[in-house]
Amino acid sequence: MCNKFDYTTHNNWLKYAATILIAFVYIISAIYTNNLQYGKTPIKQDPAGYYCYLPSVFIYHNLNSGYLFWKHEFARNYYKEYGYQPERWFLYHGKNGRWVIKFSCGVALCELPFFLTACLCSKICGFPIDGYSFFFKLFFIICNLTFSFLGLYALYKLLKSYFKEQIAIITIIITALCTNYYYYSCIVIGMSHIFNFFFATVLLHNWLSFLKEQTIKKFCISSFCMGMIVLIRPTDCVYGIFLFMLLALDKKLPIFITFLKSCRIKVLYFVACFFSPLLVQMIFWKFAAGTFVFYSYANEGFDFLHPHILDGLLSIKKGWLIYTPIMIFALAGLKLCRKNYSIALLIALAIHCWIVFSWWSWWYGGSFGCRVMILFYPALAIPMAKLLGKVKTKFAIFAVGFIIAFFSYWNVLQSYQVQKGILHYENTDWELYKKSLFRIK
Repeated sequence: MCNKFDYTTHNNWLKYAATILIAFVYIISAIYTNNLQYGKTPIKQDPAGYYCYLPSVFIYHNLNSGYLFWKHEFARNYYKEYGYQPERWFLYHGKNGRWVIKFSCGVALCELPFFLTACLCSKICGFPIDGYSFFFKLFFIICNLTFSFLGLYALYKLLKSYFKEQIAIITIIITALCTNYYYYSCIVIGMSHIFNFFFATVLLHNWLSFLKEQTIKKFCISSFCMGMIVLIRPTDCVYGIFLFMLLALDKKLPIFITFLKSCRIKVLYFVACFFSPLLVQMIFWKFAAGTFVFYSYANEGFDFLHPHILDGLLSIKKGWLIYTPIMIFALAGLKLCRKNYSIALLIALAIHCWIVFSWWSWWYGGSFGCRVMILFYPALAIPMAKLLGKVKTKFAIFAVGFIIAFFSYWNVLQSYQVQKGILHYENTDWELYKKSLFRIK
C-alpha cells in the first residue's frame, strides 16, 4: 500500500517559501532586464503606446500626443536628455486629421496612480516632470510588478475557495514560474496581458460565486471587471462567452433573468459598471478623433476564413504549447472538472483561438510564446489544481516537484534567451531552436 503524504503541517512553510521565491525571482528579473540608466527605458514598443495617454493628458494637455513630434520642444530635447528617440509609430490619423493613439486606454487607467506618484516624487526630488524621467520609469516597473503580484494573489484567493491551500499554492507557483506570465511580469513591462490576467481572475472568482448566490455586489464587480477587460484589450471580450456558457450550461439562465427582472435598477447597475470604463475611451476618441467609436488599427485586421490555429498552438515560431508546455497538464485536468465547466472552457478557448489566430500578425510580433493565451490562465488554473489534487503518494509528489522545477528552469531560461537574442523574438525556426538549447550566451 502506498504511503499517503500529509500536507497539513507544511502549509505555512510552503506559503512563505512560495511568496519569497516568486517575489525574489520577479524583482531580481525586473531589475536585471529593465535598466533605468541613461539611454535605457522600459517604456518602449507596445507599452509606450499604452502609456502615452498619461503624459498626453496630464502633462502636455494634448490629446493628439503632439509632444512626441519633433516640432514640439520636448521632442527636440528628448534624445539629448535621455539618449533615445521617442516612439510614435502607435499614432494613427483620425477622420479629422488628428493623431490618435492606436491602443485603448485601459492599461493607462491602471497605471494612473503610479504615474501620479511619479509626478509627486519627481517634483519633490527635482527631476523633470515630463513623463519619462527616472521616477516615471521606476514606477512604470513598480506598477507592472504590483499588478503581477495582485493577479497571483487574486488567483490564490480563487483557488483557495475550491481547493486545499497547498494545492492553491503549488498552482500559483506553476502559473508564476512555468508560464510566460513570468516574461510579461518582469521582463517585458507594461503589456496588457498582466492587467487583464488580474481582472479575469477577479471576474471568474466573483462570477462563480454569483452563480451560487445572486447578489448585486458580485454582479457589479463582475460587470466592472468585464468592462475593464474589454477596454484593456477589446478582443478579450471572448472571455464573456466563457462566463455566459457557465451560466447557460449550469441552467442558471432563467434564474439570472429573474434576478434582472426582480429590480430593473439592477440592469442600470450592469450598464453603469460595464460601460463606465468604456465611456472613458469613447470620450477620448470623441475629442481626439471626432467620433465616439474609432477603429485605430488602420489597415490591420482579421482573416477569419484562414486562421492560423495550429501555428498558434504548436509551431516553433510562437506555439503556445511549445513554449508553455506545462499547460498540457491543465488541458488534461479538464477531464477531472465538472462537465459543464470543461465544455464551457473548451468552447471559449476554441472561439478565442479562432479570433486571435485570425489576426494578420497571428504570432503577435516580438514576444515570448503565445501571449494572447494568458487571458485564460485563471480559468485553466482550476483544472491544473484538479490534476494536482490527484497526487497523493510520496513518489508522485517528488515527480511533480521535479516537473515543476524543470519547467520553471526551462521557462526562465527561454525568457532570458529571448531577452538576450539567443532565441529570436519573432522568427525562431527549428534550426535556431536546436542551437539555442541550454545556451546562456
